Amino acid sequence: SSHQPRLLHEWAASGPVWSDRNDSSWAALGSFEPEAFPYRVQATYAGATASYKFLLPGGRPMRVYVVSQTSSSPSLTSAQGWETPCPDVRLPNVTSDGANVSLDRCASKMLYAGEVLDVPPAQGALVGIVLRHTEDLPFPTCAPRTQWRVLARENLTSWSMNELELYSDPACLDRIDQVVPITPGSKPSMARLFNDGSSVTAWETLCFS
Repeated sequence: SSHQPRLLHEWAASGPVWSDRNDSSWAALGSFEPEAFPYRVQATYAGATASYKFLLPGGRPMRVYVVSQTSSSPSLTSAQGWETPCPDVRLPNVTSDGANVSLDRCASKMLYAGEVLDVPPAQGALVGIVLRHTEDLPFPTCAPRTQWRVLARENLTSWSMNELELYSDPACLDRIDQVVPITPGSKPSMARLFNDGSSVTAWETLCFS
C-alpha cells in the first residue's frame, strides 16, 4: 500500500499537511500546537481516505482528536462514544492551492490502556489526527490497602473476566502480585481466577436478568 502515515512530534504553521504533497500547508494551528498536543498522524494524500486503528498498550489514557471539513469527515457519532464538537479547542486552518480552507469539524474520544480505537474511512481528504495524554482521570494511587473496583461499561446480565493485571507505574513495568479479591458472590474463591496467571480460567459475575 502507498499509505504510509507518520507520527510527528513537531510541526508548525506553514508546514506541510500531507507527506506526499507540497501544495497544502497549515495556515494556523489553532489550539493544536505541539506543546499541547505532542502527537500528530501525518498521512499521505494518496491514503487520505484510509481507516486507522490505534492501540494504547499501557500508561495514562489519551484523547484522540480527528479534524477535518464536515463534508469530508469520517462518520464519528456520539453513539460510538465520540464528542463533537471538541470542547474548548480552536480549529486550525489550511492553505490549499493558494486558497484558505477553514476546518469546521472536530471529534474526540478517550483511548484507555489496552483498548483499540478505530477511525473509519473519511468521505474525502481527512486532514489531521492528533493525540495527547489527558489528566481527565488522575492515575490511581497504589498505596497499601488501596481498593480497586472493576465495572462493566454496559448493563449486562452476565460477564466474565479471564485475567486482570495491576501495575504500580504508568509504564506497566512493576506488576502488583499481592491482590486480594473482594466479591459479593457466595464463592469468593472463584474471584481469584481473574488473577491466577492463566488466561484460560475466568471469574464470572453473579448477575440476574
